[in-house]
Amino acid sequence: MTDMQIVKVVNDSSSGERTQSDKENEFCRQVENKFTPYVGQEFIEIEEAVTFYKIYALACGFDVRRYTTKRWRDGAIRSKLVVCNREGFTHGLKEGLEEHSKEKQRLKLGATRTYNMCKEHLNCFENIGATLTDFKNFHRDIKCFIHERDGQLFIDRFKEMAEIRARFYFDYDLDVDGSLRRVIWADGEARRNYAMFGDAVSYDPTYSTNKYDMIFTPFTGVDHHKRSATFCGALIAHEDHESFEWGFKHFLIAMAGKETEYIITDQDAGIIKVVPIVFKITRHRFCMWHIMNKVPSMFGVTREDYKDFIKKLNDIIWDDDLEATEFDIGWSSLMETHGLVNDDWFTETFSKRSQWVMAYCRDLNMGAVMRTTQRSESTNSYFKRFEQKSGTIVEFWMRFESAMDQQRHTQKKLDNDNRHSSPKIATHLPLERHGAEVYTHATFKEIQEEVKYSLDTCKTEGYTEKDGLEVTIVKDACKRRSYQVQYNPGNNKVATIPQDYVAKRWTSDALRFNMLDYSGKLIDDIDIIDAKQIEMTKLWSEIHETVGLLRGLGKAEVESMCSLIREFREKLLPCKETFNKQQEMLGVTLDQLGVTEVKS
Repeated sequence: MTDMQIVKVVNDSSSGERTQSDKENEFCRQVENKFTPYVGQEFIEIEEAVTFYKIYALACGFDVRRYTTKRWRDGAIRSKLVVCNREGFTHGLKEGLEEHSKEKQRLKLGATRTYNMCKEHLNCFENIGATLTDFKNFHRDIKCFIHERDGQLFIDRFKEMAEIRARFYFDYDLDVDGSLRRVIWADGEARRNYAMFGDAVSYDPTYSTNKYDMIFTPFTGVDHHKRSATFCGALIAHEDHESFEWGFKHFLIAMAGKETEYIITDQDAGIIKVVPIVFKITRHRFCMWHIMNKVPSMFGVTREDYKDFIKKLNDIIWDDDLEATEFDIGWSSLMETHGLVNDDWFTETFSKRSQWVMAYCRDLNMGAVMRTTQRSESTNSYFKRFEQKSGTIVEFWMRFESAMDQQRHTQKKLDNDNRHSSPKIATHLPLERHGAEVYTHATFKEIQEEVKYSLDTCKTEGYTEKDGLEVTIVKDACKRRSYQVQYNPGNNKVATIPQDYVAKRWTSDALRFNMLDYSGKLIDDIDIIDAKQIEMTKLWSEIHETVGLLRGLGKAEVESMCSLIREFREKLLPCKETFNKQQEMLGVTLDQLGVTEVKS
């Protein structure tokens, strides 16, 4: 047992005394004295103090976050600072973290910084060929040039991309004045990601991006590295059911009619109306976080039974193993205990339980992975690092492309790491080793935790034989549940995960297979003019991976590989000679026609 802690509330305001004007203008909500902290108040445990302050914050109408924690040399907590969620962040960084932090800052370079960066790149200001004023005027002139052409330049860019990218899709809609009010787009790589990882989609239209206040509404999913993947982007001028219906219909067109297993959104009335109209087989789920965030205000944070109610509610809401009937019994008991049987909000929320409660979504492949719209919210937060609120649509697109390049670079880097490294094995079980071979590191980490958990907590309680099968009763000591496992001894010993249970979407090579859309066309995003270069890049990747495999083999294998390369090179030499002769003949023909080659 640890020593008892005495936690004291202190006043750590760094802003000094408030003025009389501040006191008169601030908004105050009356809160009972027993829920109001005071300087010198003491608690037994730190978590008790934090929980008390959270209850006080909810009663006052604001939210809190943990800010800093200071510890003694032995690791014991000395002090913990909890602040309003709108409190600013300290920018004083330790020297060792400065470089990492700078990479995360928004890339919003003004004319002066750009000018100074050019100087560093070219060694001196004289080599730039322009003044700082020229840089500032250039940005101003760009703004003036875009001005009324903003929407047209944006659409023209899409038309250019559609000409050089075989699988790029876009569409747009204008209002009666000819202004852009809706636009949607998806390139081949996004569509390829959707073909593999589109079993669950998060949609959250809450993020304004530009000076026109158009709403950016990305369609987001989860890739094989458990990271967010943007399937499609869209801008809408209004959050109404017409815009949502237009966006959903064109999203399906972009994805060749392939519907997702389920789409998760908030409880916007327009979205609720449109989803069953557009999607025929897709299930509509509500964000659990948005619903649970309303509970404190609906129940009443000042009630004495608030803590007990929230704890028991969370136990049945977030339990992955709970059956639907068990949830219904638990909910009914909770409502009776706390006098909520006739409460309108809780009754209506319960009636929609199949659209948000975990117990009713266990049949969905991604039901336990994507339970909230957090993916969309984190994607919006990610894109905010690249955007400017007052920017034009053209500027938004430039920053969107930068953000997508970074997202995809990270995915490719993780793919490469998975191919050339192996995670540590924690047990002697061959099933764990096989999991490390087929799954991505992020997925395997969770599987490994499940394996270790099973070894620590699961015990056999009984064994019988029935109809030629070995039946074992396994009990989970922590969850207090028992499971019946049937094994056919006529099969070989299970040394690998059965192929039927290996979901391709979580494997290391999930994106290394060619995928077709519903029309039978290959989903790819190879620029027509760069197809050969991309194939050359793939070739180098294959060579690099093969050489890596040879490092762990003997001399004979290396010599064999060298022999194969020399043999293939000999076959290529005649082809190269033929190509050179054709080029020489083409050059003579051009000279005869008086055509001069122009080099860029």
